[in-house]
Formats: sequence, structure tokens, C-alpha cells
Amino acid sequence: MREVSKEQVIAFRWLRHGLSMRLPNERWLDSLRVTPLQDSPPGSSMPVALAARVEEGPLPFSSMLENAWESGDIMGINSLRYAPLFFASEDFAAFTVGSMPAHEPGWRSLLLSIAKEIEGAGMDCEGAALSAIECMAQALSDGPMRHSDLCLMLEHNMPPPLRPLLSGMPYAASHLILAACKSGLFLLHPRIGNQRVFGLHPNPPKPCPEASERLARLYLSAYAPATFDHFAGYAGATRALQGADPLSMAWAAVRDACVEVRVEKKTMLAPEQNLPALLDAPRPGGLRLLPPFDAYLRQTKRAWLLPSPELEQIISPIAAPPHVIAARGMVAGALRVKKKGMTLEGLADLFVPLSPQDREELEEAFFASARARGLRPGPLSIV
Repeated sequence: MREVSKEQVIAFRWLRHGLSMRLPNERWLDSLRVTPLQDSPPGSSMPVALAARVEEGPLPFSSMLENAWESGDIMGINSLRYAPLFFASEDFAAFTVGSMPAHEPGWRSLLLSIAKEIEGAGMDCEGAALSAIECMAQALSDGPMRHSDLCLMLEHNMPPPLRPLLSGMPYAASHLILAACKSGLFLLHPRIGNQRVFGLHPNPPKPCPEASERLARLYLSAYAPATFDHFAGYAGATRALQGADPLSMAWAAVRDACVEVRVEKKTMLAPEQNLPALLDAPRPGGLRLLPPFDAYLRQTKRAWLLPSPELEQIISPIAAPPHVIAARGMVAGALRVKKKGMTLEGLADLFVPLSPQDREELEEAFFASARARGLRPGPLSIV
């Protein structure tokens, strides 16, 4: 069994996430075929993520995303986590029904944070999730609805035993909406203010092994080496699953195309076709400005990316998380931005010293992130 160092893992993931070299502007959609974009904070994070991976073109990335959403080239839904994810439309099934549980243990794993309350009301988690799917489908048959209106609708229309839970426990309805979105029946419409808007998918996919296997392959292509627990967590399961669960079956199906490697004394899987890149990926170079919750920062071993563990609290606070400065694959600082009219200002807090070239690249990355949002670059202060 091959030994793989954490430095090799970081280099491989930097490469696979498209951060080693920007794509030509006309191929920007290819970046979403590797990892989805998370729309959190809404409206600003996805253009900044693209600016880190794609060369600038005649249109701001914000406009390109709007056009692709309107044309159907990309779709979004909050099926893996509470913030919406956007991906190439051909992968809609993978990111929805690909992680949809098939039995009670899977639904309970997904709804673990409110499972005891659901069971205390005399229902199981599968029944609660299926009821939410039915209620949402019926309500959305009359047209798109805002997230807040969907929550109120569930409070009034879910089975009577669950109504006290939904009215008395903050975010319980949001948990059930997340579970329902795994059905593939729903997709996001353009926001109304800061509110997500949900509608019915005109041609919803059906659960199938191929969708789950596609999700497993996409995960491994970006986050290998990995274990099944890593994959299950990415897909929204809060506990390791066994047996006939679609995620377990998908992981078993893709094993034949993988090889085992050892990372820090732990056995993990990596796609055999990616093994040469994993072993020989070039050392990460350059500097990138990443939005909060960027796909690259979603690594299971994120501590590997930090100069010291306590910095996790700075880049991942509960409220108002900053942009992340990544230099040569590692987190090098945090950048807070402030919008003043149509101008964007920035304040960078460095965790490690940056060379003069790095500072130039940081300034360029900040200016590019402003233009990506259709804003004018303002002053950037570095402390």
C-alpha cells in the first residue's frame, strides 16, 4: 500500500479544485463540473469563487452566473447543506436523489438534530421527511414560494403531531426542507431580496444507483484520498451508514476503480486514474482569494491548511465569515470586505508573512473579486 503525505494530498486537491491554473473564460462552466459553488453569503460568494478559478472575460462573473441560471445551464438547491449549492445541470440528479436515503436509518442520520423530537411526537424520520416532500410538492404546484412562506406552510400542513415541533423549535422546518430537497422534485428560483425561492422541477430525476455513484465519483475526484465516512458526511449523513443505503452501495460500486493508500496511518481510497496526479501533483503555487465556505475549504482535514488550529475560529465564525487568502495551498490570512455603494473595500489580516509578489497577487485577486461582482475595486488595507 502506497504512503501518501499530507503535502501530496494538499497539492492534489489544489490542482483538482482548479486553483493551480485558471481556466479560459469560455470554459468557466467546467469548474462547476468538478465541485459545486455554494451561494453563501448570497450573491457574492459564487462570483468570487469563479474569479479564483477562471480568467476574466467581457462580462462580470455575477452576470455570467445569472445568464447560465436563466438558460438552465446551472441549477441550484440546498440538498447537501442548508446553504444552496449550484452545479452544472447534468449533475442535478447526483446532488439530489444521489444522496436521498432509502430507509429509516438514513433519514434519521440526515435529521439527527431533530430526530428525538420527531420520534417524541410519535413519528419516524422517514415519515416526517416524506410528509414534507408531499406538502411542499402540493404547495409549489401553485407556483414558486419563498423559504419563509414554505416554513409557515409546513407548520400548518404537516401531520398534526409535528405541528408543535415546527412552531416551537427554530429551524425545524428548515431541516425538513433540506431533507425534502433530496427528492429532486424542487429547485431554486432567483431570490426575492435575501430569501431563497423554491419551485417545482419540470422534469425531476428518479432515485437510481447511477446518481449515487456519480456523486461518489465527483467527491473522490476532488477530495481523494477519502474514507466512506468522509463521503457520507459530505452527502449530509451525520453518522456512518451500512448495508443497503444508497451512499454505502455507491461507495462499494466505485471501490473497483480505486486503490487504497495510507495517509497518516489511515487507509483511504483514491481513484486509480488519479493516482499519478496524487503522487506527482506539482507543488501548489500562487495566491487565491476564496469566498467563505469555498469548496476547497470543505476538506475533512482542514487543520492541515492552517498555520495554527486556533485560526479556525477566525475563518469560520458563526456570523460574518471573512474571505480566505490561500497561498500555495495553505490558508495565509483572512480578508473582510465592505461594500460602499458600487465600490468594494477590503481589510486583509495576514496569518503568515507574504512576499512582495504575494502582496501584489493579493491586491490583484481583491480587485478581480470586486469586478467579478460587478463592483469597482476600492482601497485594500493589509495588516
